[in-house]
Amino acid sequence: MLKAAKSAMTDADIIIYVTDVFESAEIEKGFTSTLVKSIIPVILVINKIDKSDQLKVEKLMDDWKKYSSLC
Repeated sequence: MLKAAKSAMTDADIIIYVTDVFESAEIEKGFTSTLVKSIIPVILVINKIDKSDQLKVEKLMDDWKKYSSLC
């Protein structure tokens, strides 16, 4: 699936990356670093926030921000 996503990125105008509260920012290091380094705008969607609480969601958002600045 990642192979198909990477090949689709060549024609994309925007990327919508869907994850959930159970996955960390580093779960797919190679692919997410490719997203961060691309010139294509990326929208991060965190699904299943109803399965978590506000503090955990905020921490996850902070982790994604930190991870994206490291790439």
